[in-house]
Amino acid sequence: RISDMYVNQTSRKLIDNMDNKEEKKSFKKLLKDVELLNKHL
Repeated sequence: RISDMYVNQTSRKLIDNMDNKEEKKSFKKLLKDVELLNKHL
């Protein structure tokens, strides 16, 4: 889906802009959780 591609691109840019490694980790985990939720819907 186009929206998924857009979200992935945007989140990657956000991750790249983050300096804090812990911040990156938690954000990536959040993304994974969201992806899992989307698959179950």
